[in-house]
Amino acid sequence: MSCYSGYILSGTTCMIQTDLNCKSYQGSICLQCYSGYFINSNSVCTVVNSLCKTSNMTNGACIDCYQGYIISSNTCIVAFVVTIPYCSMIVGTVCSSCVKGYYVSNGACRAVSILCNTYNMSNGFCTTCYAGYVLQSAQCIYPSLGVDKNCAWYTNSYCTQCSTGFILINYWCHPIDPNCLQFDYAHNVCQVCTSGKKPSGQICI
Repeated sequence: MSCYSGYILSGTTCMIQTDLNCKSYQGSICLQCYSGYFINSNSVCTVVNSLCKTSNMTNGACIDCYQGYIISSNTCIVAFVVTIPYCSMIVGTVCSSCVKGYYVSNGACRAVSILCNTYNMSNGFCTTCYAGYVLQSAQCIYPSLGVDKNCAWYTNSYCTQCSTGFILINYWCHPIDPNCLQFDYAHNVCQVCTSGKKPSGQICI
C-alpha cells in the first residue's frame, strides 16, 4: 500500500505530510529526518547549520567546523569574529579550549613553556620535558652541567641535592662508597665502614 505525493503512510491510513523533511513517522511523530536535518525538541525536522562539518544529529550541535570557522555555543561562526587569540572553542564569551601549546586560564589562552614535551591542559604545568631538560616543580629546567639522573633537586640550574645513596661533589651526584655502612649526609662524610676498613672523608680505606 502506498500514498500519493504529499501524504505519508501511518499504519494503514494515508495522512498529510506536514513535515516535508521527515523521512519516517510513527503515527504523527517524526522518527527520522532526511540528511542535513535533525529532529528538534518539538519533533520537527530542522536544518543543520551549513557551516558545521559534522553535527550531533540528535540535537543539531556542531562537533566540527569547516576551515575558517570555529565552534561557539554549539554552532559554527566565522573565525575572525572570535577575539580570543589561540582559542579553538568558545562558549558564550569565554574560551573553553585552546590550540596546541596553549591552555585555558580565566577564559583566555596562555602559552605553555616551550620546554614542555607534554603538559596538563587544565593548568599548563609540564608533565614531561624534551631531552636535555629536567622536570622540577611542574616546570622544565636546563641543568648547566647536563642531566644528572641521580639529582633530586636543582637550584639555579645546578644540582644541590642528590637521591639517596649518592653524594654531591662539585654539583654532580656520585655513588656512596659501597663499603660505607653509615653516611652522614649533613656533613658529607662516611661514619661507619665495613669490617677491616675505616672512614676517610667520603670513602672507606
